[in-house]
Amino acid sequence: SHLPASVSFHSEIVDFDVKYEQKGSKIIMTMGVALKFLILEPNQFAEWNKFVAQKKKVISETIELKRK
Repeated sequence: SHLPASVSFHSEIVDFDVKYEQKGSKIIMTMGVALKFLILEPNQFAEWNKFVAQKKKVISETIELKRK
């Protein structure tokens, strides 16, 4: 069986972590996001866009389940 790799993204404006684990017959995804700003400034847009792209890639991950 294959679980997606854990992913972390940390920058001056956001911390993002995703972890997958299997417990018995269940697959558990834990995701944490911590925003480090109240107002996103224009000079932070590029960093924000990197975060959004990474998050989109991670949450679009496909897990294939098969019967035994």
